[in-house]
Amino acid sequence: MRSSFKKLELLVKAAHFLVEIQNRFTIFVAIVGFIKVDSRIPLERLGSAYGGWWAPIQDDTSSYKKVLVSAGLGFDTTFDQEMAERGYFVICIEPSVESFNYSVIQLGDYENVRVLNKGISTFVGEQLFYEPNREHHNSWSLVNMTDDSTLNHSYFSVTSIDQLFSDFIELENANFRFLKMDIEGGELAILESFSARLCSFDFIGVEMDFLSLIPYLKIRKRIDGIRRTRHILKNFEAAGYHLVKHENFNFFWSKI
Repeated sequence: MRSSFKKLELLVKAAHFLVEIQNRFTIFVAIVGFIKVDSRIPLERLGSAYGGWWAPIQDDTSSYKKVLVSAGLGFDTTFDQEMAERGYFVICIEPSVESFNYSVIQLGDYENVRVLNKGISTFVGEQLFYEPNREHHNSWSLVNMTDDSTLNHSYFSVTSIDQLFSDFIELENANFRFLKMDIEGGELAILESFSARLCSFDFIGVEMDFLSLIPYLKIRKRIDGIRRTRHILKNFEAAGYHLVKHENFNFFWSKI
């Protein structure tokens, strides 16, 4: 019996190792030729080990108007709290009721934070979301990445980047704009639409979930994901953005 358990444990470890190798290869192929090293952009990692993000170090002068659009919070607001404490006006966007309520409690004492019970998309209205299909995940997604027909789904309100500029004068008048998106695959449509408002941000951090959530044996889907990622990177480069850092599937661009 112990021998069987030992073999099973080794198989699980081997499977995890193969997935890690495939993920690293996927990232390398997707970004090769695009990654830049620019010492003019000092970065710091803020927030918890689980929910933290890299951010540019900014001068905390009161006359410098900085805005963070933070799309996708889940149950970790540590990054948003630290950004608010560094003088950013923070616009948080979270579609699920449970995560929204949690975020309101955690961020309610900050005068420079607004929390919206919406998702972010390419239009304003309602859109179909799918429940998470992995254990310990709590973020709903606009995309059924694994094509699982058994997933529960529901309609949530969504807003667009264009609408956010209309709704928040702080975003329109900011000297520095930071967009962070962790929206479980929904980022693909936004990044591929590449609106003029998207180009108004000075620093952008995105978890490329559409690339990371591809099942291990879906080779064609992975190749298509790499192709689409490189197309997005070309659009960013043409718009004057530099890919200044990546952390696993978190990509960071800067216009600085």
